[in-house]
Amino acid sequence: MEAVVLSGGGNYGALQVGALEVLLGAGLRPKMIVGTSAGALNAIRLAADPTPAGLREMAALWRRVTDHDVGSVSLLSGLQRLVLNRPSLFPSHRFARFLLANFPQGVRTFGELTGLNGIRAYTTAVSVEAEEVRVFGDNDVDLLIDGAMASTALPPYFAPWPVGGQRYVDGGVRTNLPLRVAAARGARRMVALWIQQRATPPIGRPGMIPVVTNAFSMMVRSLTRLELEWAEARQLEVRLIRLVPPAGIAFWDFSQPDRLF
Repeated sequence: MEAVVLSGGGNYGALQVGALEVLLGAGLRPKMIVGTSAGALNAIRLAADPTPAGLREMAALWRRVTDHDVGSVSLLSGLQRLVLNRPSLFPSHRFARFLLANFPQGVRTFGELTGLNGIRAYTTAVSVEAEEVRVFGDNDVDLLIDGAMASTALPPYFAPWPVGGQRYVDGGVRTNLPLRVAAARGARRMVALWIQQRATPPIGRPGMIPVVTNAFSMMVRSLTRLELEWAEARQLEVRLIRLVPPAGIAFWDFSQPDRLF
């Protein structure tokens, strides 16, 4: 079975839209799509409509989303949430509302999503309590909103997302490029789109957010290399496409999607 595997990458997830346009134009027709974080959101949209028209709708969503939609707050509000010991810098309800408004109409579960085109979509998250990867989409009744919000709950920005008595954080904490997840569900040929964020060595006295972002990016790059080595050792056929954000677009900057496309 051929699968598309989509890494996380925050606002850089828009890079995958341009790459998918080329791949679909070249004849790629996956039966499975597995995504983490931003890649999870793209996986849901691609499974809903794997056509040029579907990609145009995906691009329109990336153009439409704003800092307000993803929950960004003012510096003062963020500081207040920190002082009050809130679970995250940003509230997540606005992002959840945006996603619910833009999921395929009438589709609430992963099973219903598969029913549209016969494509299995999976998203990954990590349980805070069990410290294990949870794959949303294994059960047809898994809710799309849970799979999307759990996979994008990146600390310290978003709080863990509760599902069934457990709390989940961004799948990138354990499996940013989820090749093992795809292989465990029958994929032997994969096209993997890896958003390879640039390393930004500290200069002077950087603020807290750049330090946290850079540390998380280093961890993610290391985990992704381990995932690739695992796939190579098992002789899986992986076509790896590295997507590097252009200079001048900061993490969490949603104002330049067309440059990323």
